[in-house]
Amino acid sequence: NIVLRHAQTGGGEQAKKAGRALGVKDLRSHLPFVESVYNVLDVTGGSDGWSSEDIQTFGPQQIKNRGKAVTTEDYEWLTLQRFSELARVRCLPTKAPSGGTLIFRPGAVTMLVLPDTPVAEPRPSKALLRRIEEYLKSITLANIGDELYAIGPAFVPISLTVHARAVNRNESKQVEGRIRDEINRFLHPHTGGENGSGWPFGRDVPRSELMAVLQGLEGVAFIQSLDFDESSDRNTRPIPEYSLPVSGTHTIIMIGA
Repeated sequence: NIVLRHAQTGGGEQAKKAGRALGVKDLRSHLPFVESVYNVLDVTGGSDGWSSEDIQTFGPQQIKNRGKAVTTEDYEWLTLQRFSELARVRCLPTKAPSGGTLIFRPGAVTMLVLPDTPVAEPRPSKALLRRIEEYLKSITLANIGDELYAIGPAFVPISLTVHARAVNRNESKQVEGRIRDEINRFLHPHTGGENGSGWPFGRDVPRSELMAVLQGLEGVAFIQSLDFDESSDRNTRPIPEYSLPVSGTHTIIMIGA
């Protein structure tokens, strides 16, 4: 077998989407003794040129920071500008990863990153984290060049027990499916939340917001109860700092079905 460990081509965001794992499998020209090819990992890197919206977003920041990071805001804007595959970032000054947690370390900078991928738990690859760390070293002050880190967030599964009644009892099964789908949507790290723009790092999940979105679903007469399976606080599911919620395992009981 011949393993190609690095290749480079163009195509921007569309090429990246087409290059998911096992997505590249067609030879454009015949090669002797080669029966098949495929990519084991997702294609990484690559981005489209700036749109007018991007120019309005990143342009003022580029004028401000001139490609060098001094403040936490500079680190965040420059990282988002450089890596279009990221949905959200957060710069953590004086923090360094150690043994699966973050510890206080003067002079250290850790960049918390969330990839823009549709999976339930978007985790950055080691290759992406390595590229981000290399980039951070190129834009930072020389005296902290050895204390720069990039990490992915921790994910906190949220499991619910919901008692609901359908407007039409004959449609209870369909309504149950809508409730489950809406919970999964609402708890997605970067496409969920009340307005669909995702969850900030470390934001607790309020029971009231979940109740509101489920109560508004088509075919739902009312939500009798909604409880967090793992939380002693009935009104809020706490999310630790630097973490994000994800959808867990849910029990949905349709009353009168």
